[in-house]
Amino acid sequence: EDGKTLEAGGIVKHEYVYPRINRSFYNDALVSWKETEVLHPDPLPEALVAYNKTLELDAKGSLDKKVKENLERLKKQFEAKAILGFTTGDYDASLTAFENIMEVSKARIYEGYIDTIVIYNAALAAKNAGKHDKSIKYFHQAIDMNYGGSDAYYLLKSEYAVVNDSVN
Repeated sequence: EDGKTLEAGGIVKHEYVYPRINRSFYNDALVSWKETEVLHPDPLPEALVAYNKTLELDAKGSLDKKVKENLERLKKQFEAKAILGFTTGDYDASLTAFENIMEVSKARIYEGYIDTIVIYNAALAAKNAGKHDKSIKYFHQAIDMNYGGSDAYYLLKSEYAVVNDSVN
């Protein structure tokens, strides 16, 4: 691994350069990464398809525990993509990642589990991406599950204003 370190304003910035990826750290915390050689354009949704197929074919549920462990890892990877997209201003990527987390949670082994934080954050990402219909949909879902408080209502109202819906 090659790397370079810069210190400025009390922040230690370190860039690690690997054969297929570069990683940036601020004070030893990973803040971003960039693939320099893409092995697969979008492997995480492909993994989700494979795990869902495994659950479909494993009617007896003998692989449920192992698949759930891997789906938990997959959710964390989608979450990292969602956060990275949000913090770098790629709200479309963030929204897609949050929606993928919701798809993971639909697997039968989660028994109807709904992550309200993910839905609310999907609404925020959709809002920032200019996808107001999706934002409205997700804000409604969050509100219906009593999540987001008055902020959710305010943001929902502002989204309706953007789409010129004065009735809602």
